[in-house]
Amino acid sequence: MSIKKRVHELLSDGQPHSVPELVAVSHRFSAAIFSLREEGYMIHTIRVGHNQYQYQMPQEQKQSA
Repeated sequence: MSIKKRVHELLSDGQPHSVPELVAVSHRFSAAIFSLREEGYMIHTIRVGHNQYQYQMPQEQKQSA
C-alpha cells in the first residue's frame, strides 16, 4: 500500500491525528498530505501547542484516494 493511501486511511476516520501517529505511518507523511490536498481533500492543520500540530480530514469527503 502506498504512503499516500496509508495516510488517507488513517485520516479518513475524521478524528485529529498527531504527528507521532502520522510518523508511525511514514516519515514522509507531509508529502502525502500535500498530495491529498492537491487531489481536493480538505485536511485541517490544528495547532495544539507550541510547535505541536494535529491533522484532521472531515469524514464527509469522498472515500477513495
